Amino acid sequence: MLSTRKLVVTGGHGFVGTHLLIAAAQGGYDLVVLDDLSICDGRYLQQIPHRLVKGDIRDESVVAQALEGAEAVVHDISSCYLPCKPCIRTLITNTPDRSRRR
Repeated sequence: MLSTRKLVVTGGHGFVGTHLLIAAAQGGYDLVVLDDLSICDGRYLQQIPHRLVKGDIRDESVVAQALEGAEAVVHDISSCYLPCKPCIRTLITNTPDRSRRR
């Protein structure tokens, strides 16, 4: 029996994330998007089956919810408004730490 592969994409409702999700959906992935919807509202993904976890990647409980049962994570999150250093620290420490707790 084949199992569905679960892929989490952070920032998946942005330009690059949208195209990544389209390709991943065609590849048969079960898709989860972690996005705060501050830039895009996701209207371009209405035809792509996915589960949205709306929230801030700096919130550990939101990250835990998105990563539950995930096989892989693609970080496509970015911000042109926040200072870069806190964003990088979040990607390097918060998400890997949470994924080890599965």
